[in-house]
Amino acid sequence: MASAQIKRSVYWLVYAGVNLILVLVVWGILSLVNPPAPNVESLRQLFLRKLGDWIVLYPGLERVGDQLAQFDWKLLVAILFVSILNTIKPLQTYIEEWTQVFSERLFSPPPSFIGDPPPVSDPLDFASGKIAFVGRDEVQQQLDNFLKRPESFLWWFLTGGAGVGKSRLALEWVQKLRKKPYYCHAGFYQGGMIPEWRPKRPTVIVVDNAAEFVDDVFKMLNSFTQSGSKQGIPLRVLLVERTMPESLKDLNEQDKYQRYRYQDALVLKNLSDQDIRALLGSKLSEKYIKRIISVSEGNPLLALAAKQLLLETGELKWQNRFELLEEWAKRMVRKYKQVGLKENYLPLIALATFARKLTLNDAREYIGGELPSKDMMQRILQQRVDNELPGITPDLFGEAFVLHVLGTMFYEDERKHFIRKGWEANPQGVASFLVKLILDFPTHSLIEELDTPPGDSAHLVYWCASRVTLIYVYGENGELEEMKRVLEGLKAVAGRYGGEVAIQAELAKGYVFAESVYRAAGQPQKAEVLIRKARRLRQSHL
Repeated sequence: MASAQIKRSVYWLVYAGVNLILVLVVWGILSLVNPPAPNVESLRQLFLRKLGDWIVLYPGLERVGDQLAQFDWKLLVAILFVSILNTIKPLQTYIEEWTQVFSERLFSPPPSFIGDPPPVSDPLDFASGKIAFVGRDEVQQQLDNFLKRPESFLWWFLTGGAGVGKSRLALEWVQKLRKKPYYCHAGFYQGGMIPEWRPKRPTVIVVDNAAEFVDDVFKMLNSFTQSGSKQGIPLRVLLVERTMPESLKDLNEQDKYQRYRYQDALVLKNLSDQDIRALLGSKLSEKYIKRIISVSEGNPLLALAAKQLLLETGELKWQNRFELLEEWAKRMVRKYKQVGLKENYLPLIALATFARKLTLNDAREYIGGELPSKDMMQRILQQRVDNELPGITPDLFGEAFVLHVLGTMFYEDERKHFIRKGWEANPQGVASFLVKLILDFPTHSLIEELDTPPGDSAHLVYWCASRVTLIYVYGENGELEEMKRVLEGLKAVAGRYGGEVAIQAELAKGYVFAESVYRAAGQPQKAEVLIRKARRLRQSHL
């Protein structure tokens, strides 16, 4: 009995559907006798791009959309659809408004402040587009889910160790989104945020090296959190950095930002041995592949560097990642000399890397004379050089190069001059560089000298902020002894500058975070001591 009822229901639905289709077709044909003259190409684009918007909300339509795009009758469907609606006079005004709104939304250009990462020719730099992309299927799906959420505005943090492939993953995602132009705008943040800008199409903004865009990130999120919920158009901001920097901690702590966070940070891990094998390809023997997998420990950048060195020299001269990076730094020096760079210019390249960037005027002052030609500098750095010298990328290679060059400076005064010029050129960049250097080369003999607190109190504030970031990282990793050591160092420096409110503020931040770490680690007595110190500090200085 139930089966018969189901059959009758199915027959009725099929009958009703067929009749509805016939009515719509006849109605559409009659309306074409004297329809409003449509712009055929606009209708075609409107239909396809509207389909793209539906796909954002209903991912299952993506396959249907790809199939529809291959058939010529999609244009007829678009014309019939608009013609039928235009025959309904009460909806005439609505249709015109609808068409205008969606035309603006679907044909709008991308915002001026996003685009491709700066072009480079180094095949091991993610921006070159020459690094093979392997694995990461699950992570890519997580990024897609981030975009497809129903909320208008969301932000998320992508973190991971040096060379693990964070920027390469972001580039792959952006390029995938761009392959469907009706889908959304996507690109890397270039600077020059326009607070008044509002999306007219789904938009993805990737802020790579987010610690270097702190002010812009807050401007961006303040603007988007105030207006994003009213737009109804998906807008996503992906912040990429090794770890959540102390300067951006408010994003996780203040409700006005936190409620727009998608999830806890997406942490990118090293690749599996199988993925490293796929990345290396088939040119190497099994013996070398196993050795590279062992030394690289799943780090794709180190694996590719090891392969390149092996292909160039025919031998393996290194036993661990630090020896590998030192060998790579020597390779860079050889390459620079081969294109004509004199040895006395090597510290200049190291200084630009140490400070993250160096104006040409600062570069001339440091050298005390004329600079190499822009053409030569671009060939060396494999990046565009305009008014600033960029540092060596990726970060791991740049850090190894700085340590190598400083190791060739025999006089302490020469090294001190180098460090002082870096702080004068870009204190925020130097502070960011030092955090990464300390985490990547914790036992290197030059770390203590490079990490000497600067004498200028304005620069010292940035150094203190870098201590708080280290406290945060060590605390998150459960390295309580390292966290305690850094906190004691920060306390000693702050004690010498008791009248500097900004420095005392950084010390208070260090106390507060360390207190939360000790409490979570089941050490309430140490936590109470630190919170009392933070309170006294705030009462007396802040």
